Amino acid sequence: MVVGSHIGYGSPMQDDAGAHGSPLGEEALDAARERLGWPHAPFEVPNEVHAYWRAGARHQAVARTRWDERFSAYR
Repeated sequence: MVVGSHIGYGSPMQDDAGAHGSPLGEEALDAARERLGWPHAPFEVPNEVHAYWRAGARHQAVARTRWDERFSAYR
């Protein structure tokens, strides 16, 4: 399977090996946020994003419980 991805996506260093494993720097981060339309400060998680991830975590917790129950029955 091939997965298409871009290292440093949205930054001026996109697809540059220099973006791998090293900080992009303030200027590159600002450029990436502008290019991606992300107005939030670093480490700021908007309430809508937080709620979305929480809902996903709850869904996965239920799925995991069901899987554990099925696996126990299989034993």
